Amino acid sequence: MKNRIVDFVSYLSAVKGSSPNTVLAYKRDVEGFFDFIGDKAEVTTADVTSYLAMLGRENAARSTVTRKLAALRRFFGYLVSAGISQTDPTVGIRPLKRKKHLPTVISASDVDSLLTAPDPDTAMGIRDRALLELLYATGLRVSELLSLDTDDIDRHGDEIRVTGKGSKERVVIMGSKAIAAMDAYLGGARSELASKSKTPCPALFLSRLGTRLVATSVRRLINKYMLIAGEAAHISPHTLRHCFATHLLDGGADLRSVQELLGHESISTTQIYTHISKARLREVYDRTHPRAK
Repeated sequence: MKNRIVDFVSYLSAVKGSSPNTVLAYKRDVEGFFDFIGDKAEVTTADVTSYLAMLGRENAARSTVTRKLAALRRFFGYLVSAGISQTDPTVGIRPLKRKKHLPTVISASDVDSLLTAPDPDTAMGIRDRALLELLYATGLRVSELLSLDTDDIDRHGDEIRVTGKGSKERVVIMGSKAIAAMDAYLGGARSELASKSKTPCPALFLSRLGTRLVATSVRRLINKYMLIAGEAAHISPHTLRHCFATHLLDGGADLRSVQELLGHESISTTQIYTHISKARLREVYDRTHPRAK
């Protein structure tokens, strides 16, 4: 079965164009299943349900169980389509209904406090201001942001070429504040950071050693600046993506436009942000209307 998993991983990468993170997650989930049932020649529906029951006994999160079942569906579906297996043991197994959790969103004023927290007199501070402005101005995923090279930036316009999930390319737009922050960064601070490395790096955002910045560093700097700004909330880089979408909708943007800007394949994924806007509207109503309570 190990060879089948290797073939499946190659299929996801080469044929389906899945991202490295998605491929790794599927690989781990499928391997975890076979660690549970052993290397059987024929897998049954009972094997799958027993595995899901075990996850339930171990109090695995509902989202985790749903994801693992999705990985198994994908794997066994691949085996059937490739003619390797005649049956799919996941057929007929209903996925758990996921509880809807609204993404964390902070106010526009809190975002402003975060974006203005970096020190504008240091190369690192200028870099961090540009990075934060770009995350909020474009709604990029942190993986998309960190994969950017300097050639992806239109220095004479307001656009960035981004490669997103499934290797799909899209163009995102920068606002004036992000453009100004990027000009400051590319105008000198990046060169200062680049000089720290003997090997030239094409990455847009560089570490203090002149190498490509990594996601863990972005998470740390965001929480550092939240503390500097006097904000108690613990947020992630993805929170700025949520803020980007929600604040656009609050300002009157249509759902289709937000979908395009986020790079969502399905508009149903984008619709979660309409629920956030409604929740915020309800909060304002309850707080301000004299007969709300």
